Order: sequence, then C-alpha cells, then structure tokens
Amino acid sequence: MALLMRLAEQLLPCSTDFLVLGMLYLFVLRPRWKQRGADISLCGFLMFSYICCVLYLTLMPFLISIPFWNPAAYVPMNMEPFVDVKLHRGDYLRQIALNTAMLMPFGFLYPMMKPKRGFFETVFCGFLFSLMIELLQPLPDIGRRSDVTDLITNTAGTAAGYIVYLFFRPVTEFILTKINKERDFS
Repeated sequence: MALLMRLAEQLLPCSTDFLVLGMLYLFVLRPRWKQRGADISLCGFLMFSYICCVLYLTLMPFLISIPFWNPAAYVPMNMEPFVDVKLHRGDYLRQIALNTAMLMPFGFLYPMMKPKRGFFETVFCGFLFSLMIELLQPLPDIGRRSDVTDLITNTAGTAAGYIVYLFFRPVTEFILTKINKERDFS
C-alpha cells in the first residue's frame, strides 16, 4: 500500500502532462497509424509509449511548471564533453551507460515505423530528440542541467539501437508481416 501511495505522489504532478499526451495519441497519432496498417499502429504505440517514459524521466512535470518558470534562472548547457570523466566527478560511468541505454530503443523503433529510414536519418532524429530534451531540461524547476556529454551519449545510444535493429530486422519484419496478415492489412 505504501508503494502505491509513493507512486501516486510521483505521478500526480505529471497527470496534466500524461492527459495531454494521451489525447495527442488518441485523437491524432492513433488514427493516422491505424490507417497505415496494424504493424505501424503497433510500432507507433511502442514508440509513443517509449517517448512518454523518456519524457517522464527527463522533463516531467512540465506543463504545471510553466507558470513558475524564471527565464533568468536558465543555466546554459555544459559545453565541455566528458568533463565529469576528466575530473572523476560523481558516478560518471553510470550516467554514461544510462544515457546511452536511454536512446537505444529510439534507434531500434524509429526505423520500424518506416523501413526505408536509414542509419544517418535515424541517428540524426535521435540527436534532435536528445537536443530537445537537453535544451528543455533547465526550464522546468526540477533541478536538471543540460550537458553536451548527455547529447553525445544519447546519440551514440541511438546509433547502437539502430545496429541492434539491423541484427533483428529479419525477425521484426517477419513478425510485423504476420501481424498485418492477421489483421487483413496485407
């Protein structure tokens, strides 16, 4: 019971964000993906769910904090790559591993949405997604700082995710084709 109470306390400030994201999914994205086939609908749902999790970990609560933003308090991005590694500051190996792993699903799921997307387009979109997160993190009053190291490791994670996708592409294509046939989208 205490665990449920703690979870509710953590999710309550984000409820507005999740409500807006849910409406975006239900009324805009889902109908578009559904027209393109059961496979795209499934991949879109997985990608959207993944992005919601990343936004929860990095930016939320976002919408309820807008009225309290202080533009003067914006801290510019740390532009020295891997400064924590150089200075042996904090738990830098863990941070590098987590930031790399955080965008690996993006590199895996993004080309599944449209199979003609190649390595460079996928990595570039992962870079833009990471850049958006890094530029917005200092805005909400949640005590986060932007760091170029995060941008580099997130982009490397996208590239690694795409490589994993290439390895599993025959399996994923088989599964997605089977899903489409079962739903009469062949």
